[in-house]
Amino acid sequence: GFFTGAGLQCSGTSPDISNCIFKDNASTNAFGGGIYLSASNAVFTNCVITGNSVVSGVGASGGGIYCGGASSPTFMNCTITGNTAESVGGGLTIAGGSAYLIQNCIFWGNTAGTGENEIQSSVAIPIDHSNIQGDCPPNITCVDCISVNPGFVVPDYHLPEDSLCIDAGSDIGAPLDDIDGEDRPNPFWGIGVTDIGADEYYEPCLNHGDVNGDGSLTASDAQNAFLITLGLMTPTYDERCAADCDGSGSVTAADAQSIFLAVLGMGSGCEDTILERDSI
Repeated sequence: GFFTGAGLQCSGTSPDISNCIFKDNASTNAFGGGIYLSASNAVFTNCVITGNSVVSGVGASGGGIYCGGASSPTFMNCTITGNTAESVGGGLTIAGGSAYLIQNCIFWGNTAGTGENEIQSSVAIPIDHSNIQGDCPPNITCVDCISVNPGFVVPDYHLPEDSLCIDAGSDIGAPLDDIDGEDRPNPFWGIGVTDIGADEYYEPCLNHGDVNGDGSLTASDAQNAFLITLGLMTPTYDERCAADCDGSGSVTAADAQSIFLAVLGMGSGCEDTILERDSI
């Protein structure tokens, strides 16, 4: 894009955008490599903004996002990382507007030529329960924020199990699921509080069909899978994964049937692959 918002430009429009990735867009001699907002109350939820750039000219600001005019956008559980601006605001530039809501977001590894790497703001706003590299930026009031390397698992910027972004967000107003469609917060890990960033951490597990975890495939495993399908059994995270025989992300009657056929020595059995799934 030559001028503004190579990935997305919202001028006088306010869309709700969820579970999207804005990646490797470039604006020249302008503003907002990934996203440009002007007079916009757009809402971004569970979005990843990465690898975007704005170059050429003293006004080349907002590598990831540029917000100007009378804008009051929302950024909830977004990950803004690896963006660059030749001038200021590698991750985000706030040049106007008010009533910003920025919560549970990661600003890490963004770079700027002359100004703030992560966030350049001419407007005094709060940022809540977020992870911002370095000191809290000028004109920003950081409320319950942290500054720790999130330890991204690339290329999809998931969180590793030892990331300090896990359980460090706020449940207030947070989305009910993450960029992968997995429940927020994860009730099977940590203290069950929303994570910071687009991803909610879930421990990988195997969908081998051994629902009761006794080391063998029996009729009781098939029975438990049916009970999960009917809502008559509240499974643990490992039980859910084990019962998701086909790796579809949900436990269905077909999964229970596949497990039962495997017990009888019929059919091909389960996928037996590593999953990071939680929905049923």
